[in-house]
Amino acid sequence: GSLNQYLETKIRGRWESKFAKGQQEKPSDIMDRILGTIDPAEFNGRTLQDLRDGIKTFLFAGHDTTSCMLTWALWELMENPDCCGEVCAEANTLFAGAGSKPDAPAKQPPFETLRQSLGYTFNVLRETLRKHSVVPVLPRALVTADKLGGVDVPPGAIALICMHAVHHRADLWPGGDTSVFRPARFGAPEPGSPQTGLGEGVDQWAFLPFSHGPRNCLGQHFSMLEARVILALLARRYKFRPAPGHDARPHPYKIPITPIDGLRCIVERRT
Repeated sequence: GSLNQYLETKIRGRWESKFAKGQQEKPSDIMDRILGTIDPAEFNGRTLQDLRDGIKTFLFAGHDTTSCMLTWALWELMENPDCCGEVCAEANTLFAGAGSKPDAPAKQPPFETLRQSLGYTFNVLRETLRKHSVVPVLPRALVTADKLGGVDVPPGAIALICMHAVHHRADLWPGGDTSVFRPARFGAPEPGSPQTGLGEGVDQWAFLPFSHGPRNCLGQHFSMLEARVILALLARRYKFRPAPGHDARPHPYKIPITPIDGLRCIVERRT
């Protein structure tokens, strides 16, 4: 209701401003970049609705899932100090800044350097998404008839893919230790691509946190980039340990899945 109206007003205003100022200005944000790809002759009510829904997805769906991923990643780093040490070492190398102290101002690495850095932190996040599927199921509608597990499935049927079950199938992950948090199970990815470098013997369809194929997550690359920068800087600047008695049990039905009582921890600035 009111949110849709607010976003539509913002989009119309930006569209009108774009032509009032001319089209030579450099895009300042993602909305400018999207509007810059639209043919003026094709801008109509349906285009406006698609833009509105896409922006809501970026603002809300991406925010919630990324924050949940970071929550579980912090928990795993608290439970696995050696992994936390590796993340800190990467962060110290990349964000050394003006001095060696963790709270020194972080230097701003070039984007291309940033995109190709923090490989271990990237794998910490991938292992987090494997062990803790923040979105546990994914619906897909069949376009044509198919056979699944020996069962004939008609067109139009809805298939629910249980990503949590796939991520914990011992026969899909070498070693079978799917209950163990082990970032080293993943290999080196292509810059920023979550579906590459899954490790020897791992099928590309065994790792589905962002879905897969032509309908995969639009914001996966941005999410993984911002999350690994945030996680690296947090690990570099602060020490985290669980609050006494806190075990971070997953919520039984909330999606994205978060700890049922939040993530309670004690935070201490590194010196």
